[in-house]
Amino acid sequence: KMSRVEQILWPTHCVQHSHGAELHKELSILKANKRREVIHLLKGYDSDIDSYSAFWDNQKIRETSLNSTLKESNVTHVFIVGIATDVCVYSTALHAVENGYKTYIVEDACRGVDVGNINLRLDELINRNCVVIQSNEIKTRLEDI
Repeated sequence: KMSRVEQILWPTHCVQHSHGAELHKELSILKANKRREVIHLLKGYDSDIDSYSAFWDNQKIRETSLNSTLKESNVTHVFIVGIATDVCVYSTALHAVENGYKTYIVEDACRGVDVGNINLRLDELINRNCVVIQSNEIKTRLEDI
């Protein structure tokens, strides 16, 4: 049984199977990459605890299938996009690094909540060996893997 934890109440967003959870139409370049499979992960199933990270819930009680799926596929590099840069993207990137992945944040494919906090979080990620890139660099980075 989980203990009570204080959580932030966010506006409804990215609800599974809704318009807000759809991938941007210009992400089709990933589908064209024949060497790699695109993994779609659903998170946030527990209404009692938030899940900022794509790897864990916020209390690190329940792990998603992402790490095991990536390991089974021999993935070594991850490219993270989405919302919010300073919350979910940040948390996912931290856990990706903890799990040993070379981690890229695609800055122009992310949006944050607090402009001041975005730069602080990106600096923290850079200090943990994450690489911040722009979307026009993805293809070149993939070719180097």
